[in-house]
Formats: sequence, structure tokens, C-alpha cells
Amino acid sequence: MENKKILLLILILCLLLRIVWIFVFSPIELTDDPKAYDSIAKGLVQGEGYHEEGKRAFRPPGYPYFLAALYSIFGAHPLPVKLVQAVLGVFTCLIIFLLGKRFANERTGLWAAGFFAVYPQFIRYPGGLYAETLFIVLLFLAILILFVFTEKPTYSRSILAGILMGFAALTREVAFLMLFPIAFWMFFFIKNSVIRKTYLIKLSTFFIFFILTICPWTLRNYFVFHEFVLFSTSGGFNFYIGNNPEATGEYDSDLDTKIKWPMSIKDKSQEELLALEIEASKSGYKQGMNFIINNPTKFLKLSLKKLFLFWRPPYYNLKFPKNIKETPFRIAWLINYSILMLLAIPGIVMSIKMFGSKSYLFHFLLLSVTGLHMLVYTATRYRLPLIPILMIFAALTIDTAWTHIRQ
Repeated sequence: MENKKILLLILILCLLLRIVWIFVFSPIELTDDPKAYDSIAKGLVQGEGYHEEGKRAFRPPGYPYFLAALYSIFGAHPLPVKLVQAVLGVFTCLIIFLLGKRFANERTGLWAAGFFAVYPQFIRYPGGLYAETLFIVLLFLAILILFVFTEKPTYSRSILAGILMGFAALTREVAFLMLFPIAFWMFFFIKNSVIRKTYLIKLSTFFIFFILTICPWTLRNYFVFHEFVLFSTSGGFNFYIGNNPEATGEYDSDLDTKIKWPMSIKDKSQEELLALEIEASKSGYKQGMNFIINNPTKFLKLSLKKLFLFWRPPYYNLKFPKNIKETPFRIAWLINYSILMLLAIPGIVMSIKMFGSKSYLFHFLLLSVTGLHMLVYTATRYRLPLIPILMIFAALTIDTAWTHIRQ
């Protein structure tokens, strides 16, 4: 009963922190990605179809359709969206608790949920129109159901997890890459199970329903472009940004001009714009691969730099911001992240010995997402889906240490 009260207090704190951020600190003016998402969503509500300044599939559709649905209900204003996202943040906090509990025990779940409730970036992102809030709740709900599936495999759990992962991939394409760690992780359960055939048949429905979930969008892209586009046309662009003679490992807006996107070309027909969007994506992949082939040593050094940039503490954010309100946030973020990493590393090591194959999914996800961003470009925002995993490992370290102290 005591743990239930603690969990309730954590969830209340989680909601209050996000509500305070939304009304006191979150920006009113939309810029960059939030501005683009807002524009696409308004176009959908107004019946203009899915487009972004001439581009028809530059971003995956999950988050713009989520925004469009909320705009249809509450009107085209960001505030209701932010409040809904604050509630999603609380729901994610509960999912992290349940996942930590399934993985280790209830105390680990409580510590992990507490970390999530007060982590500055997770407080901040519901206050902006970013896809991360929706993506993370879909991703970790799917992972939680997969954990439950391994304990008692049923078709309903496998199907639901597949649908959720499909929607997660339609929100952020990186979820598609996560299918490979999931398949590899499940291999260990199937290998060690006396009911291998049952596991395999029921697990196959996970991948079938993942495909069925993303199929409508992929088919839409084929009818629009007459080309196979799984999620979006931004892949070549991202690959080129991360692999070219001027690449820094991070996003560089000056490199946008190296690839001609439809929005920069005037007086073109719709058919010509569609062809240019596909051509630009292919060109990005081609130029990026040419750079890698012709500069293997530079590519290796650049990849190692991206690894550092992906996981570095946010000390670089301590420069005096234009908005003085952000200073305490940036300090809190640096402190939180540093403590989290110090606690998570022992937890990662201990989990292998304590839980064996049960922990492999978390390890595989950490490696695969990190590896992906070593191939493209990176930013601290892109490691957000991995932070809850680190929180569970950090919580495991605390719980293990506390158990030893009590003994």
C-alpha cells in the first residue's frame, strides 16, 4: 500500500512539473520542427492533404495526424496539444514504473518512474510540438507488452505490440530499426523455451501486424511517387548531412543547399516536384556513400565523434541563454544527466549477470540506436528514447545498493 502512495505522488509530481513548464516556460512562437508539424497538421484539417512546402513525404505522418486530430477537436492552437502531451507524459511515467517492476521489482520501478518525473528534458518536451512525446509513449507501451508476452505468450499481446510499434515507426522511423533488436532478443526466449513452435507462431503476428499498420502509408507513398518510400523521403537528406566533406556530426542548416528540395524550386508542376523529392533523397544517399567509400579514415573519425556527441553531458548548454528562465533548467539537466549516467553504467553491467537474456533487449536497443546516429547526424534530442532505459538501469543500481546496505 505504501508503494502505491509513493507511485501516486510521483505521478502527481510528474503532471504538475509539466503543467508549470507549459504555462510559465514553454515558448509561444513555433520554430523549426514544431512549426513544420503545425503547418502540416493545419493543412490536413483544411483538406489540403499531407504536404510540407511542396514536399509530400519528407516527415513520417504519425505526429502530424495526431496534431490534426487534436486541432479538429480543440481548434488549431498549441495549448490543448501541450496539455494532452503533459497527460501522455504521466502515462509514460506509469509505463516506466510497470516496465521497471516487470524487469526487476517494484522498488526499481518506483525509482525509474521518479527519475522520469523530474528529468528536465521530459518535462520540457510536452511543452513543444515535437514528435518525441508521442513516440516514447507508443514505443515503451509496446516494449512493456512484449515483456508481458515473454511471460505468457498470447496472440492478443503480440498483435497489440505489433500495432503499437507500427504507429511508433510512423511517428519516428527509428522504431523500424528497433525491430531487429526485438527479433534478436526474442530469439533467446525461443531458443530456451520448451514451447518454441508456439512462441514462434505467436511472435510472427507481431511482425505481421507491424507491417499491416504501416502498409497504408507506404501504399499512399507509392501511389503519390510511383516509387517505394517506406516512411519518408528525408533518409537521403539525413544521411548526406552526416556524411560529407563539411560534416560536423551535428545538423548544419548550411548544408541544406547542397540538395535541391522542391520548396526551393519555383514554377514547377506537381509531377516535377514529386520527381525532385525522390531524386533529392536518392542523391543524398549517393553522395553520402561516395564520401564514405572515398574517405574511410575520415568517416571512422567522424563516426567516433558522433558517438561522443550522442552521449556527451549537456555542458555545452550552460552558455548564457537569451531567455534567462532557461538557466536553471540547463543546470538541472546537466546534473540530472550526469547522475543518471553514473548510476546507469553499473546497472547495465549488473543486469547481464542478474537477468541474463531478459536484459538483452535494453542492451540491443542502446547499441542499435547509437549505431544508427553514428551513420547519420546526432543531437541530444535523438537519445531521448534511450533515456528511460538508462533510468531503469540506474534504478537497478540504487535498489541493489540499498539491498546490500540493509543486509
